[in-house]
Amino acid sequence: MQRREDPRLGLGLKPTVMERNDRRDALFLLAVLAHTRLTRLGKAGEALGRNRWIGATRPRQYSRFRQGQMLFDLVPTMERTQLRTLLQPFGQLLREHTLLSQVFGYL
Repeated sequence: MQRREDPRLGLGLKPTVMERNDRRDALFLLAVLAHTRLTRLGKAGEALGRNRWIGATRPRQYSRFRQGQMLFDLVPTMERTQLRTLLQPFGQLLREHTLLSQVFGYL
């Protein structure tokens, strides 16, 4: 797993240098898709009240993106029932997102 210096600073694309525009565009597309999915995962966790799993002491202490990052980091150690409970609303949120449905339907 890649180590992140400071997860609050986004996806770490600032030092990235690309000479070819098509590669840069593909990288940005992947970054946008990753950001959207992590934000949706954070929203699903928030809707289930899983803020306590990530150490939040009050509602909306972290952004949904940050919550998604923290929940994603917990996935390998989650019990199967907890994971299923989290992934059901996450899947529903992904299906409701029109652009993601179209992009992943195409892929």
